[in-house]
Amino acid sequence: MNELNEYRLKKEGKITPKEVIKNLLEAIDRGEVEEVVFVSKGTDGVIGTGWSEISLLTMIGLLEAGKVMALDELKD
Repeated sequence: MNELNEYRLKKEGKITPKEVIKNLLEAIDRGEVEEVVFVSKGTDGVIGTGWSEISLLTMIGLLEAGKVMALDELKD
């Protein structure tokens, strides 16, 4: 995402991928994050995933928790 597009989206009040990562890094620096799982979609449409040093069961649980939280957002 180029800087002009980033600026435009922020001005529209949208949360950009860069802003999400910035907020995450700030929380990590404050010691508020113990484990991380992420899912991303590249400009080519390819889905990527990553996680910190955790068990696969914990990773799946965090993804499921994120799914439930996202579904709850749809209800609001």
